[in-house]
Amino acid sequence: MSQLIKENMQKWIEKNHADMIRKANDYYSPVLRTLDQRQVAYRLAREFAPLFARIECCLVANVHLAKHHGLPLTIQRGTGLGAGDFFNIYPATWDSEENFIVKELINPIDDRDIAYLEAHFHRTVPRLQIPHMVLLNYLYEILKDPQQVAIVLPRHRKSFHSYLMKAMKKVSKPYDQPNLHLRSLTVSDLVNMLPAKS
Repeated sequence: MSQLIKENMQKWIEKNHADMIRKANDYYSPVLRTLDQRQVAYRLAREFAPLFARIECCLVANVHLAKHHGLPLTIQRGTGLGAGDFFNIYPATWDSEENFIVKELINPIDDRDIAYLEAHFHRTVPRLQIPHMVLLNYLYEILKDPQQVAIVLPRHRKSFHSYLMKAMKKVSKPYDQPNLHLRSLTVSDLVNMLPAKS
């Protein structure tokens, strides 16, 4: 760091030291007073999130089943399209709709809620409007196995892996896009972004 930058930073710190300490204390005090409650809330959220995901996905799966007039999803388990550490991928059709893949948990006994958490993830992430995400079409409960939910996704011409690899390359180049201006923030900018305590 050049000497001029160091000197300017030192002057800024000396000038704004009291204000920074006040702002830091304004944020630190309420956090310290509510730390125990935050830890309890975090623990409860971790404990009940899988149950809420299960309830949400069961309700959504029932809506999707009603859209298909109660007809079962046809999963072609004899034609595996791929597998990961936790999920198998199969082709599927539902009623008159074709060109789906189903993502199905390999061993639901190990963690009975992982499939529902994954389904919740597939429902939630598209709301972030990230380009190149594989969008969820439907959820379907496997009646023979109450710990299993089929995550129904669109089938692409290419393999799922090649689709994701191509999409990741596009997503990993954010600076190639025009009109993207990056601006570095100074410490002063960051402090001024903090809202004043009321």
